[in-house]
Amino acid sequence: MACVRQGCEVAMATGGPLMRSRVLGVGVRVHYVGQLSSSTSISDDDLTRLQVPLSSQNFASFSALLRSTVVKAVKDALDGLKEWKIIEPVMAVEIQLPLDADAGSEDASLAPFMGELSRRRGEIEGVEVVERKGNCGSRDCFLRAFAPLAELSGFSAAIRSLSSGRADIALRLAHFRPVSAERQAELLRKAHIRRTRNHDSLV
Repeated sequence: MACVRQGCEVAMATGGPLMRSRVLGVGVRVHYVGQLSSSTSISDDDLTRLQVPLSSQNFASFSALLRSTVVKAVKDALDGLKEWKIIEPVMAVEIQLPLDADAGSEDASLAPFMGELSRRRGEIEGVEVVERKGNCGSRDCFLRAFAPLAELSGFSAAIRSLSSGRADIALRLAHFRPVSAERQAELLRKAHIRRTRNHDSLV
């Protein structure tokens, strides 16, 4: 049923036990959808085949109820799993910086940009210098790195400021990776503070 699949998708999108965020690396397999013959019994023997209402109005209500039931069931199952890790999106960063013929050493030219990346938990992947065609002595330097998306707010403006507007920047999603134990503790602490503030504002 479509509503069962939708319920699974909603639960996986919001059911992360640590921060109620999207869950990756976990699959859901539905073996059987049934209904209990008794409100107090939870034995598999008491499950009967689901009775689907035929009228469109009743079916809409039935689908909504079944979807919310599936969401709760999947979230309950996720809560029972152990050793959860928060993962973060990591971007591939490429900075193209013109190097004029009279420029100093490449290391000196790149130092401010490497410092900016390091400050944002970036990891340098490599540096490539390419001679610019038709412009004798001028070169383009490509600085490639990986950096967490969460650290890249204002990054483009900072790089353009460091290069006086001469650098070009390209970003693309590279992969997801688990955060460190220290970073995870910090994120959970901030999430707890936000939830507390939201709760207090509703009281």
